[in-house]
Amino acid sequence: MKKYIVLLILVIVFSLSGCKGPNEGQIHIVLPDINGKTEVEITEVFDSLDYEISFQYNDTESEEFENMFIEYSNFEAGDIVSELDNVVIKVYPDFTGERTFVILPDLTGLNRTEIQNLFDDLRVGIIFYNSGEATIENEYVFISYGQFGEVGDKYILETELPIITYPEYREGGMYFSIMEMLYDGPYLDESFSLIDPVEPRGGYFEVTLASCVDGDTARFNYPQIIYDAIPNFSNSTRFLNMDTEETYGTPEEWGKPGSVYTCDLLNSAESIVLQTDPNDDLIDNEDYRRLLAWIWVKLPGEEEYFLLNYMVVKQGLAQVKYEYGSGETISYGAFTYNEWMHVAEDYAILNNLGQWGNLLDYYWDYENDLPYYSRWN
Repeated sequence: MKKYIVLLILVIVFSLSGCKGPNEGQIHIVLPDINGKTEVEITEVFDSLDYEISFQYNDTESEEFENMFIEYSNFEAGDIVSELDNVVIKVYPDFTGERTFVILPDLTGLNRTEIQNLFDDLRVGIIFYNSGEATIENEYVFISYGQFGEVGDKYILETELPIITYPEYREGGMYFSIMEMLYDGPYLDESFSLIDPVEPRGGYFEVTLASCVDGDTARFNYPQIIYDAIPNFSNSTRFLNMDTEETYGTPEEWGKPGSVYTCDLLNSAESIVLQTDPNDDLIDNEDYRRLLAWIWVKLPGEEEYFLLNYMVVKQGLAQVKYEYGSGETISYGAFTYNEWMHVAEDYAILNNLGQWGNLLDYYWDYENDLPYYSRWN
């Protein structure tokens, strides 16, 4: 009888003391199916389960399956494990070779700096485009990949990956300013130097700047062949395939920004080259007698000549106009000069730049609808 009483007392004491069996109080989970998930996604799954895991990396890299799940090393999906079990998950390692594609990640809420850091880690080149109206909260924040894909799509890396964000926020009037952008237009092909710039036209020659008139006109010091070919030459050159708003005569909104940008490019250029067009006249008309040309500038630090006509249009400070066949028979890469100009204009329209957007012309007095002359100097 005493034996049973002792046992009963021990049971009561054991219960009151809170002692537990060997498997009680431990975390137990059912291993989830993680096929198709990356290392980051797997970590998020197990963090949500409050369960620690470790990774084992495969010896062979795979661009297609970089950081992707391979298998549970010592268990299978559906197994019940405790926190004492060492769950090891095998994944593919980082891909260190030259990438041919990237799976477009979700960039929601990220700004340009964060996006750039992410793609730097992936060793993927990107280029930013602006769209929409910026606020303090959304300045430079991701919008979309545009026509180039959606989150989860495979993007083939033949060129830099385009990423659309909100533009910079400008407080107080929201004035337009020149956008910093990498030059992606045509370059001057040296083979055109073998062609006569006067007849049949299409060749080029170097000049020096005499004076910048406005956004689409300038005066240069020309080689003698041009003075010989154009009697009563005005000494002015009208830029082909483009038209900025008027700065003088009857000034117009957006005329001065176009003039400032063009003149800045010409004044800072280390070398300027003019190229005539084989499918257009040498001069515009008998009244103005201005040379018609494509304007190429070599800017400080650059090895190639950039097409100024393209650059001004891409900023939204000029429209593609007065085509008359010019640019349709000379080309660079896959596009004719005329097609390149439309590429620039389409970009400006898509990104609401300059006269295509909602920002204001700093040099225009909107209250009185006339130039803000005190800002011109």
